Amino acid sequence: LADLVELTGDLTRAATATATTMGPAIVLTDRTAYVANQVLELVGGMLQAHLNVEAVRHWANPTHCDFNFLDYQIENLIPASYDIEDPAFSTNISEAMAREWVARTTRHSFIEPALHNDSSIGDPPTAIRGTGLYEHVRNAAKNLGFAVHTGGRHAGGHMHPETIDAMDYLYAHDEGILGLCTFCYYHMIEYGVRHPDVMVGGPIGNRPLTYITDVRRTIATPGIWFPFHPVVTTDTEWRPLRGWDRTHEFDAAYELVETIFGGHSARIGGVDDHLENGVYSFQYHPELAVDPSLNDGKGTLDYLRYAINLAERSNFWIATQRELYQRMADYEALVFQVRHGGREVTVANPTARRIAGMVVEQRQPFGSVWTGAEELVHVVKEAFVTVPPLSPNSQVTLRFEAETVEAPLVRQPSNKGLTVLDARHDPRTGETRIVVSVCRAQPLSVEGVDPEGVYRVQIDDDPAHHVVPRVTRSISVLLGKDATRAAASGRRASSPGEMRFLDLLIAGEEDRFVERTVRITQLPPAEAEGARAASRAATPARTGRVT
Repeated sequence: LADLVELTGDLTRAATATATTMGPAIVLTDRTAYVANQVLELVGGMLQAHLNVEAVRHWANPTHCDFNFLDYQIENLIPASYDIEDPAFSTNISEAMAREWVARTTRHSFIEPALHNDSSIGDPPTAIRGTGLYEHVRNAAKNLGFAVHTGGRHAGGHMHPETIDAMDYLYAHDEGILGLCTFCYYHMIEYGVRHPDVMVGGPIGNRPLTYITDVRRTIATPGIWFPFHPVVTTDTEWRPLRGWDRTHEFDAAYELVETIFGGHSARIGGVDDHLENGVYSFQYHPELAVDPSLNDGKGTLDYLRYAINLAERSNFWIATQRELYQRMADYEALVFQVRHGGREVTVANPTARRIAGMVVEQRQPFGSVWTGAEELVHVVKEAFVTVPPLSPNSQVTLRFEAETVEAPLVRQPSNKGLTVLDARHDPRTGETRIVVSVCRAQPLSVEGVDPEGVYRVQIDDDPAHHVVPRVTRSISVLLGKDATRAAASGRRASSPGEMRFLDLLIAGEEDRFVERTVRITQLPPAEAEGARAASRAATPARTGRVT
């Protein structure tokens, strides 16, 4: 459709410029349109950004062992990935240090040990071309002693398109790899050009950056992009790679964290410019945690804490890189079929793996949602419904009905310590079954209960126990300020300032997430009175005094 030309010489006007034909600029096939000019790739990347890139493009800390980060995350149950170098290949980590990091990051299921894959050793670098990346990952898994599912490159250069080919080979020959963090440096890349004056520093430095022509920080790599698939682009094919990739921010200070989480995509204020479902990636170097040269002598541990606290305050899902890439791959694999104006949704899993923890959003009002004869009862904000786990090559159909049901309901969102995997009520037996993935002891609130009733609760094979619903009221309600408000009808009806629920505590393992099954049934009236009296007798009497 068009030729790609290079303009040189006198560029003041078209008549005086020298035009040299470089080859086809736009190539059409029956399925793709290949555009040779990379400016469209840059525009596409900018469109993927979830905020105004001008606010963050100049922020960076290009600095490249301390366990303060890890200890804080373990204590507070915060998922994280730690990229560990292979001392048999990389030159700036010792065998002892690698062993210590592996030992500490493999004790907890919510901490991911990953590979800090190298892109500097060799000239040109060995592990970013040909079969080198695959061999590097395979050997590192053997040397470090854990399965490598994700990685992030360390320093050095990015050879383009050689690194894309190396990633393609890796994903084709190692099914366990979900993705990398390859496009994470503030460098502009130019095809086939090597700039000998641009050097990488540090103990592995004094080497030219292969195929790098400009090391100024640009909008190309801040951690504001949605995870993406690198793409093989030639004049004969356009093919996304199987694995995922991402960018990230380095050692972000308070202001940068606020800017990114603020999510503003417009340069002017006063407009609704927030995009939904952003993914924000941060990298913090452990050796800077208590480095007195940063953050007024306090190091970057406070930066990390602030990023975590603000993410939790914003109700963001905090995940390891492996969890993020797996979630992306799961949603990408699922097949959705929508019928009857969105009132019926079939979700199919065509893969050979189990997929769990998925959620669908229904933007039309509904009273209940069903699969077969059972009601799905994990519904958050009257819109987000947890899809039951899908075994390989299976499917489930969700029917959204207008009628409400007088049965238990879980409105509590999943959180860092407890994820609802399946929650359903069977009106034929009266049983509500909730399957959760839980670490440590976590509260679970079950609403939609009869405040005058008593419920039998059993967790896994533990002995069943009786639970009397709690009723809590806000100060405004207790002071009668809402006296004119009409009382809500129905067990599931929401009353501002008032909550009726079963207060449950679900215990997982201290260091690992495990699945627990909670079964709830309401006792018949004849049994409820005696159970309520026994529960009341076992409750310490209130003295009216605070001691």
